[in-house]
Amino acid sequence: KNRTVRYDQLNDPTQAKLIFQSDISNNVADITNWRFGKNPDTLSNKPLIWKAIKSVNGNNQGLKNTFTETKDYFSLTGEKLQNGKQYNYAAVSYAHNNWKNFEPSTGQGQQRSYLEGLRNFKIYTIIPQKASSNMDYVKNKVLIYNNPTLHSNTQNLIISGLDFDDQFDIFNIYGQKLGTKTFSDGESLQNSNTGTRVSNYDLSSFNLNRGIYFIRFKNNRKPALTWVVQ
Repeated sequence: KNRTVRYDQLNDPTQAKLIFQSDISNNVADITNWRFGKNPDTLSNKPLIWKAIKSVNGNNQGLKNTFTETKDYFSLTGEKLQNGKQYNYAAVSYAHNNWKNFEPSTGQGQQRSYLEGLRNFKIYTIIPQKASSNMDYVKNKVLIYNNPTLHSNTQNLIISGLDFDDQFDIFNIYGQKLGTKTFSDGESLQNSNTGTRVSNYDLSSFNLNRGIYFIRFKNNRKPALTWVVQ
């Protein structure tokens, strides 16, 4: 709902809503935890009982790295996401453990099969953006990853087919612009395999982390993206 939502409010539908779930495809799908609490049956001679709390409704379709979302889940009219409006998202990792099926009559077995990751909880604010009306461009997805052969924070982007007047912007997955590079910023290199000339751009000033980034080329240019390393 907003950036002030706490971790313990994620199960409150007035504060947070589940929009996507992904898990490893295996023999575990739905996960239930057991909680000892007040018996809703006021006529029972057992004031406290074990109650099953369904914690995960797993799709069991395998882990996915990306998904597309266009709906505003807190809109009363079910409207789509709007450009320029702030939306807040959080991802919660979890694990499963079940050394023995829980038996409520004896209280023996795994009470908490669903184990949430608490230390990495963070709310991310995303603002959808619409392309400027006076600019045609194409976005190319690039991957930033660790190169085990390098022992530094060097980050480089190599592109072939650029013209002297080319310019491109770099965005993160939240649509935030990180910086701009022009043709003259690159170092001209020769591909030893093909003999073609390429441009090498140092991206270390952008402080990119491992993840997915987007390149926006102006003037509808479509140069060939060779590779990216960190």
